[in-house]
Amino acid sequence: MRTSYLTSLVLLIVNKSTNTVIGDTGFQEINFETKSGELGIMIDSDPAIRGNGYALEILDLLFAFGFDTLGLERIVFGTNTENLPMRAVLDRKLGLEKIFREKEADWEYVADRAWWNKRKEGGVSVEVVEEVWEEA
Repeated sequence: MRTSYLTSLVLLIVNKSTNTVIGDTGFQEINFETKSGELGIMIDSDPAIRGNGYALEILDLLFAFGFDTLGLERIVFGTNTENLPMRAVLDRKLGLEKIFREKEADWEYVADRAWWNKRKEGGVSVEVVEEVWEEA
């Protein structure tokens, strides 16, 4: 078992071309005993920012960090029913398993290590992921 005091991680999302903060993201909860974590992401709703693929790029970076660096086996991501753009990314672009949570009235998307390994085999750029974490 890995011992760590890290239980959460919050990062700012910066548009490199404009050097402006466009949101925040990270792990809201990291549990090394169960090898699991929960992701969150908030991106500016400005139409100039939405629809540029930032969410997909950021999620790939976080999945890489969670699975490959932290050694997690399961990562979940919750989103409300009305958040159609994020649900489209999680459903169509990432193909994650989803579960409707009655109590919270939202969707939980689940990624496991097998899913991540298939995604990497499919061509997600791990080199870019490594470069970004080295810059941080």
